[in-house]
Amino acid sequence: MNVSDYELIERCLSGDKNAFRPLVEQYQRYVFDTVFRMVYNYETAKDLTQEVFMKAFAKLHTFNPKYTFGVWIHRIAIHSAIDFLRRRKPEYLILDNDSDPDALPMREQIADTSFSPYSKVASSEAFKRIQKAVYELEPKLKAVVILRHFREMNYDQISDVLKIPLGTVKNRLFRAREKLQEVLLQHQPSVGDTVS
Repeated sequence: MNVSDYELIERCLSGDKNAFRPLVEQYQRYVFDTVFRMVYNYETAKDLTQEVFMKAFAKLHTFNPKYTFGVWIHRIAIHSAIDFLRRRKPEYLILDNDSDPDALPMREQIADTSFSPYSKVASSEAFKRIQKAVYELEPKLKAVVILRHFREMNYDQISDVLKIPLGTVKNRLFRAREKLQEVLLQHQPSVGDTVS
């Protein structure tokens, strides 16, 4: 575990509430990115990110140093997003707001500066179709896809974050990939769909 994270947690638990601020600053973008990929709504992701850190602060006494703070906060983020999605009907995915010419496209507002194999195709139509298909998955399947393919976690890490057995991780990923393939094949533009 990152020693500085552990020291900050110890200081928080000893009554130094200001020691939590560096943890928020270090993990805020990471949490926001994950939550946004789950809910695909900028304002909702901002609210949920704030909620995640409030929950983390309130539950800091339950933190298990067996895990990194990153894994622990990620677990809270994924479960908060899943709970939110269960309570609400999915909203339509809107990546760009064409009605406001001064507004930045959504992907520019939340640009991820970390390297990812997906970064090369982030602006392509294919990537938008994949994002939309992932968004349509049920929350449990969506979570494993995001952790595996967007956060690039291995199966053991996903198992730790979601607190589910390794076999369940593999099963959910298999089911999610099958469903994604179905959705993408259903929505694949045909050759005759060109505009004349």
